[in-house]
Order: sequence, then C-alpha cells, then structure tokens
Amino acid sequence: GDTMYVAAQQGDSDEREMTSAWSSGDYSSDDDRNFFGRVRTITLSPHFTLIVSCVILLNTLTMACQANTPVMTVPEGCVPDHPTCLDVWLWVNIAFLTAFTVELTMRLITHGCCGFFCSKDDLAWNWFDFSIVALGLLDVCGRFLLNRGTSQFVTMIRTVRILRLLRIVRLFRQLRKLRMLVRGLIGSLTIVFWIFIMIVMLMLVCAILCTDLIG
Repeated sequence: GDTMYVAAQQGDSDEREMTSAWSSGDYSSDDDRNFFGRVRTITLSPHFTLIVSCVILLNTLTMACQANTPVMTVPEGCVPDHPTCLDVWLWVNIAFLTAFTVELTMRLITHGCCGFFCSKDDLAWNWFDFSIVALGLLDVCGRFLLNRGTSQFVTMIRTVRILRLLRIVRLFRQLRKLRMLVRGLIGSLTIVFWIFIMIVMLMLVCAILCTDLIG
C-alpha cells in the first residue's frame, strides 16, 4: 500500500512539473527525451525556420494564383456549392492553415503560454502570428457555417483574403537577411530625407542670393 501511495505521489509530481514546464517554456536538457523536449528541439532548429519560410512563400504564390483564377473546381465548371463539386482553393487554404496551426502549436509548446504571449522580445510578432492563424480559422469556420449567398459572408471572405496577405510580413521575421535589408532600407530613407532638406535649403539660399544680386 505504501509503495502504491509513493508511486501515485511521484506521478502527480511529474504531471505538475510537466504542466509547469509547458506553461512557462522552461525545459532542461533532461527533457529532450520526452515529447515536449523533442518539439522544442525541432522548433528551435534552423531547418524548421527554413521550412516555415518556404511554406509562407508557397502560400503567397498560391494566393497570387487564386487572385488570377478566383474559382477553381473539380470537375471543371461545376457549381461550387454542389455536393459533388470540389472547391480546390478552399482545401488548399485549409492545408496551409493546418500547417500554420501546427507551427503555432509547436511554438506554444516550446515557449509556453507565458513565454509566447508575454515575451518582451517577440511580443508583437507572436501576437501577430496568433491573430493571423485565428483569422484563418474564422475564415474556414465561416465558409462552413454561414450561408455563402449572404452579403455578410461575401464581406467576411473579402476581408479575410486581404488580411491573409499579412502572412507575407512573417518572412521579415523568419529570414534574418531580409529583415536586415528592410532595416537598412528604412535607415537609408532617413538619410535621403535629410539630403532632401539640405538640397531644399541650398536652393533657397541660391534663390535669395540671385534675387538680391541679380534682381
């Protein structure tokens, strides 16, 4: 009886430690053998970042194709609402949304809820990623729950399609060199602004001198 009691206490202690580690994202090297440790190892690897970047690029190309061909069904030319008609773009978007949801879940497991939503370094980016995935889930749920013929559904779909373009912004976070390029561009714009001010001031000085000397 004492052995079973000690084993039960040990199990409860392990469960509390696992729950605490998940909520805070605090894992030790000994945790690499369990599920959370393996997810953390995969998420923090550079290959994971590269794969996510490729998925974002592929999703961007897909959205460009969808903008060019809004309706793509199988068989071709069938009515999208018909039970035997397959809406290709709908299921393609669901596939990408599933990939982004899995990626967000892995990052939540890695950093924990507190580390993900309250991080000082990546707070804005984390909330941005969470909002994009949440809007995508809202889009898919709306397609199945709302009547497609209503103006409310059409307005929601147009809004979500525009907001889906914000996924491209995630590349600035995933690709370090691209982020450095954007920062350099913003820094150069500041220099260009002050050069413009200097040219305007020189032109004003020259105009005043020419007016006073030449008339």
